[in-house]
Order: sequence, then structure tokens, then C-alpha cells
Amino acid sequence: MTILGYCFWSAVIILGGTGYWMERKYKTKAPEKTNFQVQQEEIINIDSHYNTFGGN
Repeated sequence: MTILGYCFWSAVIILGGTGYWMERKYKTKAPEKTNFQVQQEEIINIDSHYNTFGGN
């Protein structure tokens, strides 16, 4: 592996480790959806069920 490869993969590992550490330290959670977001997702799911592309 070249020096560029070592730099790339070490940066990936450091960024991943830092993200994991910050998540554990600050105990972040998934964002909660508003009622409007849930309603819009349901409308999209129902609408896409009836409007399928590809002729199925």
C-alpha cells in the first residue's frame, strides 16, 4: 500500500473513531419525527403503492 493509502485509511479510522466517541460521550439519539413528517411518509407510501413504475 502506498503512503497515500495509509493516509486515507488512517483518516477513515480516525474519523470513524471520533464519531463513535462523540456519540457515546454526548449520548446522541436518532431525531424524533414530527406528526407532519409521519403523515407525509404515509401519504408517499400509499401513493407510491398505486403509482408503480415498470408495469407490475
